[in-house]
Amino acid sequence: MVNFLFMLIVFAIINFRFIKEKQVFSMKPVAKVKEQPANICTGQECNLLKSMIIYGRNGSGKSNLLLAFRALNFLVEDSAKFKVNDGIEPYDPFELDVLTAKAPTEFEVNFFSEQGTRYNYLLRFDAEKILCESLYYYPGRKKAKLFVREYGKEMEVGDIKGGEYKKIENSLYPNQLFLSKVGTEKVDSLVDPYTFLTRHLAVHIVHDTEYDEMLIQAFTNLMIKSDKGHIKDGIDKLLHVADTGIKGISLKENKEED
Repeated sequence: MVNFLFMLIVFAIINFRFIKEKQVFSMKPVAKVKEQPANICTGQECNLLKSMIIYGRNGSGKSNLLLAFRALNFLVEDSAKFKVNDGIEPYDPFELDVLTAKAPTEFEVNFFSEQGTRYNYLLRFDAEKILCESLYYYPGRKKAKLFVREYGKEMEVGDIKGGEYKKIENSLYPNQLFLSKVGTEKVDSLVDPYTFLTRHLAVHIVHDTEYDEMLIQAFTNLMIKSDKGHIKDGIDKLLHVADTGIKGISLKENKEED
């Protein structure tokens, strides 16, 4: 068994872009799926996958999931810089239903931090304000409250650092996250989760035609070399497992004049 460090457990999304109902991205192995043993970390609390591939047809929601990760990362890192009456830019609800077009967006993330502590962070917001923000941690099997902040109510805090939290709460605008203030305010009990959500929950999204063409050309150059046949075989197997209907690929190098 290992101690989990810097590991995502679950990320849940409600009412964001084309995600209307609650959707959950989980790094927990599924009992019905035969996983590769080398890709599973075994811990005292649960088992987690080391890596995962997301695939699907165009428009199936892959980018929405990545953009949700980026939105959460951005709000935790940068909302402390928002000025009074600034809108919350990442707010992008499901607009094809009158019930959700102006309803809040919600993110909830469960993770192990650098120190191996398990946290649960929830964020609910609309275009103008943070409606709910809560952070719990697990000193044992049961979770303990660090803080719970709801719009229009006095913030609830756990047993530790209550006075320190109150000072930050009084300096917040409605569009700023409490956790985001850790970037400028010294709160030792919150540095661990803040660091995970701003430094280790990183998302890089590339939709660039030139980059894509360069990548395709690089793989093509590798595959046409006789000693790199395993790359073509691996891609053929991946296409088959992904149920694309493609049996395999063949390569033919054209002359420039062709």
